[in-house]
Amino acid sequence: MPLHEMTRRNIELIRSISDTEMGRELLRARRDYLAIKLRHEPALHKIYLDAADRVAKDLRNLKSTTGLLTRNHLEALEKSLRREADNIYQKSSALIKTGLTQVVEVGAKPIDNFLIGSLKQAKIPVDFVRLQRGFADVNTSAVEAFWLRTRKGLTVSDRIWDQSESARKAMRDVIQTGIASGRDVVQVARDLEGYVRNGTLAEEYPNMMERMGRRVPKNLSYEALRLARTEYGMAFNESVYSRGAINPAYLGSQYMLSDSHPEPDICDDLASADLHGLGPGVYKKGEEPTFPHPNCYDEVTEVYTDEGWRLFKDLHGSEQILSMNPKTQEMEWVGYDAYVSYHFTGKMISFKTNSYDLLVTPDHRMLAGVSKWFITSAKELLDWEGSVFKLPRTGVWKGVEPKVIKYGGLEFEPEVFCKFMGYYLADGCTTPRYDNCYQICIAKTGEGKQKIIDDLANMPTKVSVGQMLYMYHFELGQELVKLGKSYEKHIPDEIMGLSPRLIKVFLDAFRHCDGHDRETTWEDKKLASKEKIYFTTSKKMADQLGELIVKAGYFPSYYLQKSKGKQVEFSNGTYTMNHDLWRISQNNSKNAWYHRGESKGLKVEEVDYDGMVYDVQLERNHILWVRRNGKTAWSGNCLCYVVPVTLDREEFVDDLIRWQKNPSSVDYLEDWYNNVYRQIV
Repeated sequence: MPLHEMTRRNIELIRSISDTEMGRELLRARRDYLAIKLRHEPALHKIYLDAADRVAKDLRNLKSTTGLLTRNHLEALEKSLRREADNIYQKSSALIKTGLTQVVEVGAKPIDNFLIGSLKQAKIPVDFVRLQRGFADVNTSAVEAFWLRTRKGLTVSDRIWDQSESARKAMRDVIQTGIASGRDVVQVARDLEGYVRNGTLAEEYPNMMERMGRRVPKNLSYEALRLARTEYGMAFNESVYSRGAINPAYLGSQYMLSDSHPEPDICDDLASADLHGLGPGVYKKGEEPTFPHPNCYDEVTEVYTDEGWRLFKDLHGSEQILSMNPKTQEMEWVGYDAYVSYHFTGKMISFKTNSYDLLVTPDHRMLAGVSKWFITSAKELLDWEGSVFKLPRTGVWKGVEPKVIKYGGLEFEPEVFCKFMGYYLADGCTTPRYDNCYQICIAKTGEGKQKIIDDLANMPTKVSVGQMLYMYHFELGQELVKLGKSYEKHIPDEIMGLSPRLIKVFLDAFRHCDGHDRETTWEDKKLASKEKIYFTTSKKMADQLGELIVKAGYFPSYYLQKSKGKQVEFSNGTYTMNHDLWRISQNNSKNAWYHRGESKGLKVEEVDYDGMVYDVQLERNHILWVRRNGKTAWSGNCLCYVVPVTLDREEFVDDLIRWQKNPSSVDYLEDWYNNVYRQIV
């Protein structure tokens, strides 16, 4: 469902509330909440921009601006960097705390106004001024408690400080890179401004960001923006819960689908199910979860990003996540706009086979199927009454089918390019030989060498055959050198975006040099599995091989063999390993199957858990690719918001009138008056 339609659906749902005044209050609250976010996000980003601009100005004011930037200059800048880190911390803290205060007030206003309006309508003689002051005091206490609450041992203030320190270090790293590149202070100042605004460095140094790697985030302020989005969203929800606890008309909270929630899924089911007899999607007072639909993963689960596999705790904010459209099962890259982490003690649900491993919270959303795919919760699958169900291992990737691939100054037939890259990345190297020439070697000997010779017969440059295969080409060599050596090798984008058919051509070629095929059987379970195995010492290439495997329509499993310093036997000989070895298995099964009452297939059970859990909210789809203990799976996520649910206004006013006449006749109001109202005023 498009974003505007989701937004319209939520508006219509709120408007459908029989109490039109309450409906208007809820719409105003949601509007005001979104307005706070829209005001604060650019303001927060500007804090970082201004800090970088002031450092850049200090750079330009250094003496000898026509000379190269030296380490002495950098030492002079440390005071400037420290000053700006402090500025970022102070200004970000003030802005976010103000935002939290405003969000809590906005979230609580509808239910406050409902109570005050009903008291006035019933002509109850209470001190409204002092009651509203009491509400304001409750807001202040809620914000202070929220500000001091710890996650992973850190308060909100601590996390803002960490981000200011990260900004200081990132700016320092940009400057250090300028030093190493021999750039003058004006150029480095321009680099810093370009990095903070655009996430890139100087055009004349196009690979500078790659050289700096994870030392700097792609977006200096993104982590702070994500923190604000997450904290504001939680504060809005919890303001409803905390204010509801002292409001006699409050029954519970209704879950509303996030406006960035485009596809029907388990959240739709939970938002429409009447679990407590209070209406669709309503959790009763005192039983509201801390997080809407806490669809979280345990602390050893990783998520696949455009930078490879990452533990959730190691995400820095600007990654793209490999996601699946639950309707079409097509894969695509999407961003995420919220991050969840908290300590969880209780039962989690495990889904496990020899090649599948997932541990999630009970409400976690799962894409499952029998004859058709559907969205359900982990708890529903634990209590599954049918004989079978399946969980997807792979998805649909379209990719591109180019007529020709231009690379290294040459034009390749796509199949030839895929075979060449597979052979080269598995068993090749590039060496400068003399001016304007590189030697490109594929070191395959013995059995299998002739296949490579035949496959590369249509190479757009000459292939010489001796003990090994050799090519000599300057521009091609220049590009291949960028792909790294040995444990640093990676696969170029020209391969990663291809169609499944061409990806398979690449994978077959790679495996021909650095892998093998095998069949594994389990006699006791009467199961057999055909596997294709790939080997690499490069962490990045291992991640990419798995990505290509899933794009080709299979699923990978990973195993890190601690082989550094050991002798390992390969199809082309025995070698002493300088690095640990990644082994990636390609498996053909499209799904993991559960069979009730049988030993084979998925084992689903509750397990005790006491530790951190994590999740992210994707911009769309809400299905992401994860890995646990080397085993991959497609699973879900979501983060929605809540609106308060109250007694019918007319009934509540009638209760107030009866209570005023005879306090003992309405127990819940008498209890509220004695234990809440008197304490507040």
